[in-house]
Amino acid sequence: MEGLEFEVLLGADLLLETIRPDVIVLETNERNQPKFGERDVVRLLQQYRYKFLSIPRSLFRVKVIPIDPRRVDDPSHDVLAIPFEKYERVVRRLV
Repeated sequence: MEGLEFEVLLGADLLLETIRPDVIVLETNERNQPKFGERDVVRLLQQYRYKFLSIPRSLFRVKVIPIDPRRVDDPSHDVLAIPFEKYERVVRRLV
């Protein structure tokens, strides 16, 4: 669904509001995109109370970095969207 993330998630009301998967992975490698926090898919996920982690490219060790969508332009190639109520548990599993 590359390039259609917003449209797919727009139709996934039940999934985002009720089922609330632990993690949704987004790629942010598109050029000429608005700033991260201004992208439709990010705004939509924020409405459903999702928080974001960046996964910067790394040769040796994968690490995650919290993202404040209001303060970052383009966080990295991959981003994790996590429901706010599951955020701490997911972060502990990733570190």
